[in-house]
Amino acid sequence: MNYHIRMGIIGFEHLNLESGYIPVRILYFPNEKLYPKCDLHWHEELEFYVITKGKMLLCCGDKEQWLSAGDIGFAHWCEPHCALRFLENTERYIVQINPSFLNLTEPLKKQKLYYDIFTLNSDKLGHFFLNNKGLFDLFMCLIAEMQKTPAVAELTVIGLLFQIISIVYESSLSQHSLKELDAAKKKADQKHITRMLLYIREHSMQQIILEDMARAISLSVSYMCRLFKAYMGDSIIIYANKIKIERAVALMLNGYDFTTIYQQLGFDDYNYFARTFKKYKKLSPAGYLQRCSSLKNKGNAD
Repeated sequence: MNYHIRMGIIGFEHLNLESGYIPVRILYFPNEKLYPKCDLHWHEELEFYVITKGKMLLCCGDKEQWLSAGDIGFAHWCEPHCALRFLENTERYIVQINPSFLNLTEPLKKQKLYYDIFTLNSDKLGHFFLNNKGLFDLFMCLIAEMQKTPAVAELTVIGLLFQIISIVYESSLSQHSLKELDAAKKKADQKHITRMLLYIREHSMQQIILEDMARAISLSVSYMCRLFKAYMGDSIIIYANKIKIERAVALMLNGYDFTTIYQQLGFDDYNYFARTFKKYKKLSPAGYLQRCSSLKNKGNAD
């Protein structure tokens, strides 16, 4: 069920598409008298206006365009938009798509890049697709599939969504723009990695809580963990434990007892500390300290 939260003259429309088996909703308006116009509003879905008969004037952001039968209008993610005018007997579909489906396929290495293009960087995309028969035909197929049994339509619908997004992307972005966006994303990722490393260093004397770290970095826990593993090769916890063990060695060599060390480094108990230490140093804390003493004595004897 839709509802509006008034924000000045622009309303936020909550669509709640994520709970469905596929992130799509289609609304059919057989004539201009049914919901002839709407207030300027925005939402977190991609919204397409598919005109099958007549003509309408669509406003997206600061752009306006008359759309005729066979044309497609595209309201970007979180962009204010509204229908301004209709000619008589205008027939249209509104197709609302949650961009979360771009994150469905984990093996796609650039999935986050494409998600960002259709959300945070959607200003690089076009709004109006006039006389684009290929795109129009895909929407007609999508509308037909959505009328079938969900279990039968699901895979076909997801495939059509990727085709639609591909045409919108290819029609709007040049390869030069993609390279610029990719470079900007890598630069932003590197800044996040630097902040993560600093956070781990600053909190190496306590237990690392991923939720707290993600909040400090302003990232989701899942994306933060994937990004760190991609750049550093280790998970955050493994990397943090390696830092802790190096600090443990320094404290041991400066005469601190094991109880003080594991408590200061945020380990729950000595056994966990000892297991972690042996994992990375191949010796127990006592064995490692004994070996260091033996090497020191041997060096002094020589």
